[in-house]
Amino acid sequence: MRDGALLRTHRLDRLALALWQAVADAGRLAQFGAMLLVLALSPASWRDLRMRHALARHAWLDTAPMLPGFTLLVALLTVVLTRIVVVTAASYGLSQYALEMVIRVLVLELVPLTAALFVALR
Repeated sequence: MRDGALLRTHRLDRLALALWQAVADAGRLAQFGAMLLVLALSPASWRDLRMRHALARHAWLDTAPMLPGFTLLVALLTVVLTRIVVVTAASYGLSQYALEMVIRVLVLELVPLTAALFVALR
């Protein structure tokens, strides 16, 4: 009986430790995000011409190599999904809603998701 209570106590200790570590990680992540936000909104960060040029250079060098592939993939995905949505809407007699559905599916959902995927893969 005593071993069962000891085992439960050990499990609770491990669970409490894991929970504490998760909270501490979230706190560190929130602090890092707040620091980045303060730096991004600080006028001193934008007054320095060398800093702006360095940021622009890094933004260009980090995104330019994947831009053609991203553009091609999004264009291909857009053509395929537009065709699927228009044909499906026409087959159900809902052609008047096809444009709204295409805009909703592509602009609001798939393009940001694809951009996030490319950033994650980068």
